Amino acid sequence: MPEGANREVHPAVFVLDTRGHPLDPCHPARARRLLAAGRAVVARHTPFVIRLKDRTATDSTVQGVQVSIDPGSKHTGIVVFTDHTLSMRCTSAIWKR
Repeated sequence: MPEGANREVHPAVFVLDTRGHPLDPCHPARARRLLAAGRAVVARHTPFVIRLKDRTATDSTVQGVQVSIDPGSKHTGIVVFTDHTLSMRCTSAIWKR
């Protein structure tokens, strides 16, 4: 088994500013801290999205992202990468019937 293959991958939590504009996704632990401190509220449960109470998109630096879609015969894979480092931010799979 390759090194780190059994590590659990935590999905990114999507973040909105006070006006509902998207910001960069964050780690679930950071989202929990923001919710506990009262700086954020839950905007949606599926997918899990938080809305910040004290931040707007003009006050923030938002990195660009790339979306890659792999249409396979059994399922479709979706991956979101950051533009500058090409690190994986979020993965998803849609199974076809």
